[in-house]
Amino acid sequence: MLTCRGNPFEVVVLAARCVVYTWFEALSGEPIVGNPFAPATITPLETLTVQRAAHQAVVAPCKTTPIRLTFNNKN
Repeated sequence: MLTCRGNPFEVVVLAARCVVYTWFEALSGEPIVGNPFAPATITPLETLTVQRAAHQAVVAPCKTTPIRLTFNNKN
């Protein structure tokens, strides 16, 4: 679940970024995890977390998968 740090707009930004990353990976066939492009408005950890969520959505679109909030986990 995406959580907000105080501004609901931030959740919308993260959700939109997740959609962009999902479409990128689905259309290009390239994994999005580790891609350096991200807007300056989200943190590196948020970027990696959203990239992992997008990757899992492409790999297993009908399955709910846990996403860990750490830099050293590749899920």
